[in-house]
Amino acid sequence: LHLSLRRQRQMCIRDRHGQNQRFESLVVMIDDTAGQLGRLFGELGELGVNVEDLRLEHSPGAQFGLAEISVEPAALHGAITGLQERGWRIAGTTND
Repeated sequence: LHLSLRRQRQMCIRDRHGQNQRFESLVVMIDDTAGQLGRLFGELGELGVNVEDLRLEHSPGAQFGLAEISVEPAALHGAITGLQERGWRIAGTTND
């Protein structure tokens, strides 16, 4: 699994109006079992975190994958704290 977060401190994503917006990313380890991605999104929603972008990394046969989630900078700390309190493992952030 390859992470490019150390090369890039912030992601710049074009919104639907063509303007650049800055987002922060966190990488969550996700077990390769049914329903885990849905659970992750559900819990982010309960925390009030809007997912701006998502990238998944998974190798065939691996027991887990990595979900790189882009959020508004103001939501990053709450997302990390809230997910950790719910048992999710955070593999990294754009601040690492």
